[in-house]
Parts: sequence; structure tokens; C-alpha cells
Amino acid sequence: MCGIAGILRLDGQANTDPVVLKRMADVMQHRGPDGEGFFVEGEIGLAHRRLSIIDLATGDQPMTSADGARVIIYNGEIYNYREIRAQLQSQGCRFCTQSDTEVILQAYAQYGDRCADHFNGIFAFAIWDKRQHRLLLARDRLGVKPLYYWSDGQSFLFASEIKAFLEFPGFRVKTNLAALDEYLTFVYTLGEHTFFDGVKRLLPGHTLIVADGRVLTNQYWDLSFETRHADEPHAIEELETLLEDSVRMELVSDVPLGSFLSGGLDTSSIVAMAMRHASPGFKTFSVGFAEGARFDELPYAQIVASKFETDHHQIVPAAREFLEFFPRAVWHLDEPAGGPPAIPTFFVCRLAREQGVKVLLSGEGGDELFAGYPRAVVLHHQQLLADGDSNLARRWRAARTLAGFYARRTLGWRAGLALFTMLAQPAPRRYAQMQRVLEPRVRARLYSADFRQQVGDARALENFAVTFDSCPDACDLNRAMYVDVKTYLAALLHVADRMSMAASVESRVPLLDHRLVQWAAALAPALKTDGFATKALLRQTAARFLPVEIVNRPKVGFQTPFEVWARQPEWYEFLRDTLLSASAAQRGYFNPNYVRRIVDDLCGGSGRGASLVWQLLNIELWHRAFLNG
Repeated sequence: MCGIAGILRLDGQANTDPVVLKRMADVMQHRGPDGEGFFVEGEIGLAHRRLSIIDLATGDQPMTSADGARVIIYNGEIYNYREIRAQLQSQGCRFCTQSDTEVILQAYAQYGDRCADHFNGIFAFAIWDKRQHRLLLARDRLGVKPLYYWSDGQSFLFASEIKAFLEFPGFRVKTNLAALDEYLTFVYTLGEHTFFDGVKRLLPGHTLIVADGRVLTNQYWDLSFETRHADEPHAIEELETLLEDSVRMELVSDVPLGSFLSGGLDTSSIVAMAMRHASPGFKTFSVGFAEGARFDELPYAQIVASKFETDHHQIVPAAREFLEFFPRAVWHLDEPAGGPPAIPTFFVCRLAREQGVKVLLSGEGGDELFAGYPRAVVLHHQQLLADGDSNLARRWRAARTLAGFYARRTLGWRAGLALFTMLAQPAPRRYAQMQRVLEPRVRARLYSADFRQQVGDARALENFAVTFDSCPDACDLNRAMYVDVKTYLAALLHVADRMSMAASVESRVPLLDHRLVQWAAALAPALKTDGFATKALLRQTAARFLPVEIVNRPKVGFQTPFEVWARQPEWYEFLRDTLLSASAAQRGYFNPNYVRRIVDDLCGGSGRGASLVWQLLNIELWHRAFLNG
């Protein structure tokens, strides 16, 4: 796991400045504290920060091909690199190292731009073809590893983290107001744009080519839903086999490796599979909170750790530690992303690093693959009602049951009642409103008149609907899965990458092995949800190897006691000094009186508005870090 950056001059009149390239790499030192490397030749400059995981002796980068024609920098892991290496050797390729980096380089020479099709892993890489003066960028199928780019027409920049661009003299920070509105609406941004106006993220499953002054992107992979109607016992067998093989592949490492363990279904299943192949002393890590059982999953994690006899470690950070780390977390994240649960990942990773572990298996993806979100189940049953029953009375009773189910598990009865007004709307619009965390009435009071006019009343919802509609399937459950993978999961992976890299730890995601992802997508909808049960198939599979206390736990989602902390004097002072400051008011986005009201309400002990206050805090600290220095 590493950090990469590059500069390509497009004007043909100037060479890359190695001093600027060095500064771009230095700002990402946390991504690669074990070493650095540079390649500068004419118009191209490539920089690499290394976190050594595989082939510690000969895996340095940038790496040049044996014939000197191609140069690569790379961030990630290719889990099947030994198999690809053997295949390439059978075709006459000769290797100089034992690294997966050289496998990518040789695969490009053999397969060209479609080389990424052959890789099972998490990756973002850049290959400079000297003979053709052509740059290829590629990102893994699910977007586990980040990659951003920017161009002013004279220079093309790319990097693992946006903050590297700030070291380039021609780069200027300007807020993308549409991204700001999307973040407040959904707690994440959509598509390729970012908080930095003009900076784009290379989308998951895409490649990008820069040649002859042109920038072209291409999608090489996407989810498909060619449903196969496997019977349930057979599906359970297949899922356990796929899960075990995915975990086995991701245990490959030349440095100590462990796992997150929250005590939830996803990480517990990963630990169970890991212990079928890991050596004794396999380490697991958990985070908890001192503020009460509602926020503390440590007892469940201990149940799993005891069953599988892992070397278990846990940490209970104090509220002051979160407060002190908050501004640094915003800097590491590059742009506001996620809610309060974003930061605890850093403390777990730091603990792992202190215990000598550089790689952690993580549980992202379980909810998106196996219908873990009640909103997706609700959408599915809405479609069943609309397609299968013309009796108005029965449809009304079913709609009322659906509203109650959704309300009890998410935003309260107000949201449940709002579903009645949604039922006549198209599915993309309904699902967007289920995802929305900023209610229209709050938005109207929070946004200033100027900001509301600039971003429009419903643009974020419309952009979400476009993503939903891009799924080539008629089943609303599959479409919900598709949009969750493209949006919410992308935000979770962004947070996981930045917070783990802040501690110089690599995070791997066995549930997002693309074979497992595609297999789950192709399941018949009846196997993804049993009535209103979430993660039905995963629970039935996990019942074969996990304690009943873990399998039967209701979905609760990871929570932090932010609303409890907000009542503490130091947090109250921090929130008021940040959100009610003159600089925050002068930005002109929000109504200062309404911001004061929600801050005082939260800090006064109501517990209301915690998520919104957290988002506003992230936005203001982002401006201070990246616009105000």
C-alpha cells in the first residue's frame, strides 16, 4: 500500500519540475513511510511513497521494464499475481523481481490497456509508455484504492490524495458547491467530482489514457445482474467457499497481518475464515466507547475472539482524543466524507501499528452485497406490491406496514409517514429520498438564499436518480444494490483508506473480491432477502461457523457517542468557536441564526441534530485546512 503522484506536461515546451514532484510525494508520506522513489524524464515525472508489504527487498518503485520502454508506479495489492506471473512465464516473459508490481508491468506489455481485467486485487497504478509518450491510469473494480486527476490544459496531475495537488504552483483551490450540497444531502458526494472544483476522481473499474494532449476515460468493469436461480442450500455452500477463498487470498503478506473485529456479522465472518488458514497468534482489533452499551460492541467482539482464540486487542479512546484528532482527520480525508463513525478507524489502525501489524482485513461491503440496508428491502417490497396486487385495500395495508418497518429502523415515524407521499414517485426518486439525511424543511432553514439559488432545490436528488437509472436491470432490489455500491460504499471505502493510511496501515476488503461481488449480484432476489430480514443468505451461511449471539444480532450500525460528547464543556466550546465564528458566517452558505440554534440544541442535551452538526463541522474545518491554509 503506497502513495503515488505524477505530473505530465501537455504543452511540449517544458520539463517536469523534480522539486515540485518531491513536495507532492512528501505530503503523502503517511501513505508510504518505508521509502520513496522518483522518475523524471522530459515531460513526465512520477513519484512513489512505499509502505512495504510484498517483496520487501526488490519491490522498489518507480519500476522500469527490462527493455526500458515502460515505467510504473502502483498503490495496492494484486492477490493473484503469482498465478498471472506463471501464465506470463509460460508465454515467454522473464522476471527480475518477486513483486506484484512487475507482474502489472509485464501484463501491460502482454495485454495492453485491458491488463486490469486479469487482476484480482485492490489497486491504482500509472504506466508511462516512453515510446508512445502515453500515460495509462487504472483503478480497481470497486474503488478500494483512490486516484484523482486535474488538468489546466498545460499540465496533467494525478495522485492518491488531492492534497498533493496543492504543491503544484498552478493549482488553485475553489469549493465545488454542488459537492457541498450533495454531502449535506447524503453524507457523501456522487460520481467523479470532488469538493475541489476541477479535481475529478477516476471512477472504480475505469482506466484513463493521456495521449496527444487528450484525456480519455474508459470503463472496463461493471456489475451485471444476469440472475441465476440457485437453490438456497447450494447458494449457502457456494457463498462459504467463495468467502473462504477470498480471505485466504488476502492473507498473502510478507509483514504481520491481522483483522478488524467489531463483533458484527461481516468482520466476524472474515475472522472465522481467516482462522482456517492463519498462523497461531493472529491478531484482531476492536474499538469501544466508555459512554454506555448503546455505543459499545466490545462484548460481541470478545465472544468471537474467544471462540477462535485470536490474540485480541481493544481500545477505548476518550472524547478528548477524538477532539484533538478531528482537524487532522479532516486533513487526511481530503474532503468531507461520512459521519461520526469515520474517525474511530484511525484509532484501531494506530493500535494495530503499535502491535506491529501493517495489514488489516476489513468488513466493508457486506450490507451492499447482501441487502443489509432496510431501505433496499423496503424498495424491493414496494415493487412487489406494485407489480403483484391490484387490490387497493391490501396495497394500503402493505404500504402502511412498510412505512412502519422503515420508520422504526431508521428516521422515526415522520419518515415512515412521508413514504405515503413517495409511493407515486418513480423508484429512483423514492430511493434518493430514503437515502437523504437532510430533510427539505431543515435545508430551507439552513441554507442561505444565495447558496440555495446556486445549488438548486433538487439537483442532488436528480444526480442520485441518474446513478440509480444507470443500472441495467429491472429489479429494484438489484438497482438499490447497484447504486449503494456506486455511492455509499464508495464513501465508506474513501474513509477506510484515509483513516488506515493516516496510521500507515493497509486495509483489505475480502467481501469485495470481485468474484464474490459478481456472484452476489447474480443471486435471485428471493435469496437476498427473506421477507423483511436483512442479509438473509449471509446470516444463514454464518450460522454454520459463528456463535448464535453474533448471527442473531439485529443490525445496529456502528455508532459513536458524539451527542454525549457535545455536552462536555471542551466540545461545546470547540463547536461554538468553529461553527459560530465570523469566518464560518462569512462563507455565506448557511443561516448563522439557524446554525446557532442547532448547535445550542445539541450541546444543551437534546441529542438532536448530531449528524448535521458533524457535517457542518467537517465543512468548516475543510475550508480552514485547504482554503485558509
